[in-house]
Amino acid sequence: MSLTAEKGTFGGDPDWFLNVGVEGSTNITSASLTPPGQTAIPLDCSNQGSFVECDFEDVGFASLAELLATYPSGTWVLELNSGDRTANLDFSPVEPDGDGTATDPADGATNVSSTPTVSYTQDCTNCAALIVEISGLATPIEVALERVLFAPLSPSGAVPYADFEPFEGSTKPSSLPDGQYQLSLSTAVGSITTEHLSPGGDAFEYVTAGIRNVETFFTVPEPGAASLGVAVAAVLARRRRRGVRQEIRDRSNRS
Repeated sequence: MSLTAEKGTFGGDPDWFLNVGVEGSTNITSASLTPPGQTAIPLDCSNQGSFVECDFEDVGFASLAELLATYPSGTWVLELNSGDRTANLDFSPVEPDGDGTATDPADGATNVSSTPTVSYTQDCTNCAALIVEISGLATPIEVALERVLFAPLSPSGAVPYADFEPFEGSTKPSSLPDGQYQLSLSTAVGSITTEHLSPGGDAFEYVTAGIRNVETFFTVPEPGAASLGVAVAAVLARRRRRGVRQEIRDRSNRS
């Protein structure tokens, strides 16, 4: 399970948003979270075949402080199946004090290699991780790749294409097909703890974090005018990135 406060820039001013993700067995029929002193927030649950995924997202906060004024720090209560199972979760996000920046491919680069090595710099001193993601925006197949680097973090580095792994149910292609891509670098301050559901004591991994996302774009190879228009539409439709949340879930045990 994940409960994160994230900042992202999407073609305009950066904003903060709350991301919640719960993944578990098909026995889950409903889920909710209750912040301190507030009413329960119902999560949107959907059956994915072999598991159930429950989500909630709220956007448009100018700062982490503004987000926390609506969703305060403290002990949040998770309820599954209308309170049949519960757990207490700490939510105290801290903002990363720096960002990751892709230096190659550069923002807006065209004619990029179909097996790119992503070079980056980062200046976060309090971060636990740096997440690098490549997501297809206008591509013939779904592309969703990531590499997670854990502290201690170097001020600069490179991630070869061979080191990226697939996420969000995608399959990693041997090389990127022609199309437009979003490159995301995310600095994260947070923790992974083992929590327990009551009654029963079933254990699950819980991740809470403050995250800053920086998005750039590149094309493999030179784009045509028509395909570039499709990419712009895809960027607008993809209001917020979802990769960090998925990466966190992939580290979690399904309860």
